[in-house]
Amino acid sequence: MRFWSLDSLRIFFTVAGEALHMSKGAVSYQISKLEGELSFPLFERRHTHIRLTPQGEILWGAAKRRFGQLETVISNLRGGLDETLCVGAHSIFISR
Repeated sequence: MRFWSLDSLRIFFTVAGEALHMSKGAVSYQISKLEGELSFPLFERRHTHIRLTPQGEILWGAAKRRFGQLETVISNLRGGLDETLCVGAHSIFISR
């Protein structure tokens, strides 16, 4: 069976709410949809936390490598011009 939910897969591996300007509910819906199509859970949900299942960790690693390869290919096709600056910081620093 062919896998069709690449958008859902991308949402799974992105800080979706911020990167895609989506609500938590929309992200949750896409993850549930993806888990349904995959026929296995990606997250272990607890009252106090959420973490990847073993299958989710494997899929995350594979997708991270492949999306990274795609970004490299696209950058090379553009002539290596990528003027985007990405800065990461903890929310406590950003809020001050």
